[in-house]
Amino acid sequence: GPDLYRSMTGVPSRVELAEKIVARLDAVKCQQLKRIDSVAETALALSESGKSRYEFTDCLRQALLDINRPGPVYQELTKLSAPLWLTGTYDSLLAETLNSRQVFNADDAHPLSNRHRLTVQLLGEVSRPNSLVVLENDYLTLGRAETERKELLTYLRNELGGKLVLFIGCDPSSPDFTLIVNYILEGHLAHTQACGLIVTAENLPIHLWWNRRRLHSLSMDVLALVRDLAREVNN
Repeated sequence: GPDLYRSMTGVPSRVELAEKIVARLDAVKCQQLKRIDSVAETALALSESGKSRYEFTDCLRQALLDINRPGPVYQELTKLSAPLWLTGTYDSLLAETLNSRQVFNADDAHPLSNRHRLTVQLLGEVSRPNSLVVLENDYLTLGRAETERKELLTYLRNELGGKLVLFIGCDPSSPDFTLIVNYILEGHLAHTQACGLIVTAENLPIHLWWNRRRLHSLSMDVLALVRDLAREVNN
């Protein structure tokens, strides 16, 4: 997820990306923002101020230019043998660290097979601007383009069915994460027979649902959890 600090992953957090966008807003728009830590809300404010879509995609591109070394969480994840990863970040560092194939749609996923480790870029990747899902309207467009992603979505529903999905590095209070839940989990991946567990530093109340089940939280240090999982797998 996008909410871990750069020191943990090697990439800017969602808050850092939002700050880059806020820097391009005028004072009036800044004062009108309800959340200055939301990429979706700050990007919308930039759009409403008359700037083109290029403006906030360029913010993301500039913010992600200097990433090249994975942080300790990403490094520990390489010790896990999971064949399928889903990410809500806008960069490719996780896929590169895991030595996995990046997947944006069904065209990228041939052949969809457990012989390949896959990293599904749920919100696109900055080197492919047309794939980016940032604004709420992008999520709506994603829904209308569902036929193009049918094979990938079928694969995800089959793979996630009956499994526990760990959300690592996702802030349940973030408007951006709420968009992922409402449009992707409850939209594209509705009726997937899976359970979700959000790993958070604090035991926060969560009022989000997936498949008529409440998303629960696990209060635990993310790096400690990943290391424990890696230790269990290796033993």
